[in-house]
Amino acid sequence: MDDGRIASLTLKQLEILAAVGTAGSITQAARRTGLSQPTVSHHISRLEAVLGAQLIIRGRGNELELTPAGEYWLRCAREVLGSLNQMVEHHSGQFAPDQVVLRFGATPTLRGRFLGAAARMAVSDPRFKRFESVWALNSEDVVEQLHLHQINCAVVSARSIRSDEATLSITPLFFDKVALVSPRAISRDLMTEAFMCRRAPPPGPGDALTRYVDVGRGALVSSREDEHWYRTNLPFAMPYFATPTHLAAIEFVAEGLATCLTPLSQLPGLQAGTLNRLNIFELDHMGEDIVLAMPRHLLSIPAFSAFRDALVSFARMEFSTHMMPTSVITAADCKANLAQWRRERQASLLPTGELQR
Repeated sequence: MDDGRIASLTLKQLEILAAVGTAGSITQAARRTGLSQPTVSHHISRLEAVLGAQLIIRGRGNELELTPAGEYWLRCAREVLGSLNQMVEHHSGQFAPDQVVLRFGATPTLRGRFLGAAARMAVSDPRFKRFESVWALNSEDVVEQLHLHQINCAVVSARSIRSDEATLSITPLFFDKVALVSPRAISRDLMTEAFMCRRAPPPGPGDALTRYVDVGRGALVSSREDEHWYRTNLPFAMPYFATPTHLAAIEFVAEGLATCLTPLSQLPGLQAGTLNRLNIFELDHMGEDIVLAMPRHLLSIPAFSAFRDALVSFARMEFSTHMMPTSVITAADCKANLAQWRRERQASLLPTGELQR
């Protein structure tokens, strides 16, 4: 490539190629970069002209595929942008300490008390000049923002980041257990009956058991896992409601309209009036490991290293201890209730064929 072509190759083109390669479509890349789709397409076309090679193959709808040249230049773009970002961050930490910016990312499910805690830590450290909060509906999108250097630290599910251990510092924070949330108006006996017999309750307060809330892409637990759990345990329930956040799902439940699965990390932020309208049943073997992710090079900057240590301490010493209100019915209590139900049914001499478990 001659000098003229090198001069025509811009960082903006590389940023957009990285966005397209990470997002997987022109539409999503436009949303991530805040540019219009025609502008994104123009920059990609211009980069292809500069390089003299096709980089992407556009398919039906929003689908696209990278050519071998596109795969190569995507790797190059990520390396160049990553190195440049590392140099800027290092410069800020070493030579312009009053320019250090903390850009914190999380999902609506996870930001909760972490957002306030992170902001408090940033304010208490004079080495940070500014604190920015960015969010996305799910952990995968937050990790994408890390790759695009739109944020420099994130609280995400470990599952979304397993392939990034070479470039990111990943620190465990806590295990976010999942609970079944039902309206308080539904008695525990009715819940147990429906759960054990796997049949819909008679019309009345138990109607909410026939509906559940699908949280979709914003869920810590995927819609597929939700569907599998309901199909296995409450097969008569249908996904009547849909919403992008767990907090919104809990509102439907508090109104006595449905049940939902939600991570326990949502509970500390609920108002007492809402909690008093809910039954919360901790589930065994369901949940996600939650981690703090940061580019590895940032740990050489004292402000970021101190921030990581402070947030980890907050998660383990303060947040985790308040994550389960006393109103939560633990998994052990649930098992004891189910065992008691079995004994009572057997004692009543009903045919064992009616027992589904």
